[in-house]
Amino acid sequence: MRNSNVRVDNMNENVIYLGTEQPETCRWCGARTDFDVLPNGLQVHQCLNCAKRYVVEFDESWKY
Repeated sequence: MRNSNVRVDNMNENVIYLGTEQPETCRWCGARTDFDVLPNGLQVHQCLNCAKRYVVEFDESWKY
């Protein structure tokens, strides 16, 4: 992905998943994802297998 024009046409921007310290894998098929960081600190992940997109947030106060 790595560009400033992140498409969100197949993404539900109302759902934000909580990220962990583990590498992110697709919430649907389990494959690895690529991501872009948005200006507000959220990450938009896109699956390298099924192309699903979703938003991930990291809560620094959460103890894993």
